[in-house]
Amino acid sequence: MQFQMARPAAGPRAKKLPDKKADLDAMVFEWVAVGPVSTAIYEPLAARFLQCR
Repeated sequence: MQFQMARPAAGPRAKKLPDKKADLDAMVFEWVAVGPVSTAIYEPLAARFLQCR
């Protein structure tokens, strides 16, 4: 509750919330940069990424 009350008091100087889509895109680019991996590793990770989108 204290956080909820402090947030409006901060006004325009309040920090922006992180952009979830940009964070997810950055993780995808990092994942692609790793290079090829086995299907056993790829499939569960791909499924998790698709759930997040």
